Amino acid sequence: MKTASELDIPARPWVPDLLAIATVFIIMLPIAMLNGTYTGSMVEVSNTLGVYTEDITIGYYAASAGMAVSYPIVPKILNAFSSKSLLLVNLTLQFFLSWFCAREANIDLLIAASFIIGFLKGFLMLWIIRRIKFIFSPKDVRSEFYAYFYPLVFGGGQLSMVITALLAYHYDWKYMYYFMMLLLLIAILAVILFFRHDRPSKPIPWGELHPREMLIIATGVLMLIYVITYGKTLDWMASTRICIYIVIAPLLVALFLWEQFHSPHPYVSLKPLFQWKAIVGYFYMMLVMFFSTSTSLLTSYLTTILRVDNTHSYTLYHYCPVKVDK
Repeated sequence: MKTASELDIPARPWVPDLLAIATVFIIMLPIAMLNGTYTGSMVEVSNTLGVYTEDITIGYYAASAGMAVSYPIVPKILNAFSSKSLLLVNLTLQFFLSWFCAREANIDLLIAASFIIGFLKGFLMLWIIRRIKFIFSPKDVRSEFYAYFYPLVFGGGQLSMVITALLAYHYDWKYMYYFMMLLLLIAILAVILFFRHDRPSKPIPWGELHPREMLIIATGVLMLIYVITYGKTLDWMASTRICIYIVIAPLLVALFLWEQFHSPHPYVSLKPLFQWKAIVGYFYMMLVMFFSTSTSLLTSYLTTILRVDNTHSYTLYHYCPVKVDK
């Protein structure tokens, strides 16, 4: 078992190694489950607020887009700030964003909050990965580590769906946000008690964060997500907004790609796209993510046609992998 120092966990001198490692997993638990909207309660939210189920789905996808946009600058932020400062600021912002999502009925603001939640989540996930990778793979074999890490992350996402469905069924859909706020408070308290400042923070030049490129790709991706999510609901080209987004989104994505190819210091390097191993790896990840979203795709069928409540629907989803393994 590696020590907290070897795992680069900034624990206080009096904190035992096992407690320091446990604190990392205490932080990981709410982060793996956290999202702007929860598909497990989409039916209850739709009935309560009188909104489309697509309004909940797009918030879920917006958080994923936020994580993707944040990853290129995550290493720079992690290297510039102390772990304790980063964790406290990030977890506190996630706490207030969860409170905002629980109270907000405006879908556009909910989508924006979900995107920010995903954006901030990217920093925490990479910080956690850097600390736990040597626990599951002492020799730092990436494939070995992800064989343990991905089931934990996907399991957290699936667990959040079940808990959401249970809380929405027995109490109210807002209770999932309150539950996540409680877990975040526990994580914040653990960071305050057991972690120390491992190094002084230093400023980062604004230009190295590439705000313009982030704005361009984030806008383009969110527009594409909107078109895909609301296309059938709004009758595709009958919607003025969808017509506008169909024209603007590809232009923004094309502008972003052109700038990355010609920039001496690109926001994200596109060189891996020309390596066949990287292409196969990205295709496999997309395939896994597609099948992992089967819960979202089947929810409407089970709840609308078969009249199965959300609690039993998500319980069935968890039994499916067990049955396949047997």
